[in-house]
Amino acid sequence: HYGGLMCDMDPIMDIAKRYKLYVLEDCAHTPGAAYKGRMAGSVGDVGVFSFHSLKNITTCGEGGMITTNHSEWVEGIEALRCMNLSHWDASQRDFQMGPYKLQKFVDGKYSDYWIPGHYDVKDINGYWGNNYRMNEIQAAVGRAQLKKLDMLTQKRQENVRYINEGIKGIKGVEGVYEPAGYKHVCHLYTLCIDPKVFNRDEFLRVLYREEGVQSILHYQPTYHFTALKKLGITGNCPVADEFFYKREMNLPMHPRLTKQQLDDTIAGIRNTAMKLSKKNK
Repeated sequence: HYGGLMCDMDPIMDIAKRYKLYVLEDCAHTPGAAYKGRMAGSVGDVGVFSFHSLKNITTCGEGGMITTNHSEWVEGIEALRCMNLSHWDASQRDFQMGPYKLQKFVDGKYSDYWIPGHYDVKDINGYWGNNYRMNEIQAAVGRAQLKKLDMLTQKRQENVRYINEGIKGIKGVEGVYEPAGYKHVCHLYTLCIDPKVFNRDEFLRVLYREEGVQSILHYQPTYHFTALKKLGITGNCPVADEFFYKREMNLPMHPRLTKQQLDDTIAGIRNTAMKLSKKNK
C-alpha cells in the first residue's frame, strides 16, 4: 500500500486463491486505512506495520506490528521476534534432564519450578529469530499514539484536501486522489507531473531552488539497486519506471503543517508551473 492508500485488494486475493499463494500486506503507510470496509492488515494473510518516526504513528523512532488471521502462526511470529524463546511446556516436564529428575506434588504440580530452566529455545520450521523486541516505553508511546490516530489522520486528510483545492486546474499537475470505497490516510502527498507537459526534474528543481519547497522521491524500482543487480535481479516494469523517474515527487506532509506552510506550498507549485509554461513556449 503506497502513500496512505490501499491497493485494489480483491484482484490480488483472487490471484492468490487461484494459485494457492499467501498475501502479505505492507501496511507501513496505511495504519487506519480501509478498502471496501476492510482495514489495512486484515485482508491478506499477514499485515506488517511500521512505527518509524516518519510514519503516521511512531514508537520513538523504530518499531512495528504484525497482524494475522492465522492463529496457528502467532506463536512462531512471537518466537522469531525474540530469539526463539518460549516457555517450558509443563506437560513435557516429567523427564530426566542432566542430573535432575523432576518431582511432582500430589496435585500434579512440580516442586522444583526452576528445573530445568525458565524458558526453552525452539526453531520455527528451521528458522531462527533475533532480538526484534521494542522496549516497554516505546510500546507505551505507541499505545498513546494509537489513541490519537484518528485525530492525526484527520489533520493529514485536511492538509491534503487543502493542497488539492489550491492546485486545482493547473495543467500537467495532479494531486492526491481517493477512490470511492477507500479511506486514504495521507501518509504522503504525491504530486504527479504529466511528462507531456513538464519535465519532472526541471519542475522539482524550480520548486526547490526558486520557490523553497523541497520534495523527495519515493520509491526507486528495487531492481535498479546495485546490491540486487549483483544478485542478478533485473526487472521490466515500465509503469513503475516512468512513475519514479518522470512523474512523481512527494511534498512535505505531516499533521503539524501550518496554514502558512500549506499556502507557501500551493503558491510554489503554481509559480513553478507558470514559470515553466512561459519558458517552454
